[in-house]
Amino acid sequence: FEVSNIRYDRATIAVTPSDRYSVFSTDLVRKDELEVLMFAESMTQQQALAKILSDLLDTVQRDLQITRAEATEVITFYGADEDNTTGKHEETRRYLKEQTEYIAWAVAVDTYGNPISQFAVSEPFTTEKEVISTATATVSVEKYFDGATLPSAGFSDTQAVVPVKVSLSDNVAHWYVALYANDITEAS
Repeated sequence: FEVSNIRYDRATIAVTPSDRYSVFSTDLVRKDELEVLMFAESMTQQQALAKILSDLLDTVQRDLQITRAEATEVITFYGADEDNTTGKHEETRRYLKEQTEYIAWAVAVDTYGNPISQFAVSEPFTTEKEVISTATATVSVEKYFDGATLPSAGFSDTQAVVPVKVSLSDNVAHWYVALYANDITEAS
């Protein structure tokens, strides 16, 4: 089990099952939610994770209107990768909550999503605090040329030439500029 690239809203989970031909499911759970479930239902961690897995399968089955076996196929992975070489499965989970403690888990399952092994559980990890950038970009139009006044440059009377100047603060890491012909704030 490896958890890496932990950011304020995502983390990468890498699972290498002991049997590279096994079928398994993996996910993240908020540590506080797992603890509440364990306390409220008087469950062990293994029982609580089994309930979380079962609830996930129920949701997939209901939302997609498919069988339990089909729902299991949606949320499981094979131990071997596409080239059948490493047996390692890696994915990035997004839309996590900032400054929140999570636990990653993985478990081998049967055709219907029933656990057939103990849940492997990561050490708890905490997502970062989101840092809002103070970087700024200012775009200014210093001149405007009507295309009709520039026929020798290949412009027509329905075109315009608008040179823009982009000024960036020193802490800008990446930036893009896009120009539009119409008012993009118009709601109609």
